[in-house]
Amino acid sequence: MSCINSDDVVTIVSPETHEELLAILEFRWPEHRIPAAEFLDMLGDATPLMRRVLIFHAGSGRTWYNTREVADLLWGLTDEDECDTS
Repeated sequence: MSCINSDDVVTIVSPETHEELLAILEFRWPEHRIPAAEFLDMLGDATPLMRRVLIFHAGSGRTWYNTREVADLLWGLTDEDECDTS
């Protein structure tokens, strides 16, 4: 099941800063709130771990996520500066 209409265009982006990630989310959701069901559907089955982590940290049963909290969570999970590769 997909929430993307056939008229929509999907672009994969790779933000380099937290601010870029927040700007992307706020461009997509200018009201600064993300419908939880829509966002979780967008994650889909391709990223079950990310979906579970988001629900764990942001809470289940929510109707909306704030763009800043999602940006903070996603950036925190992918922040390469905090990963020790040595």
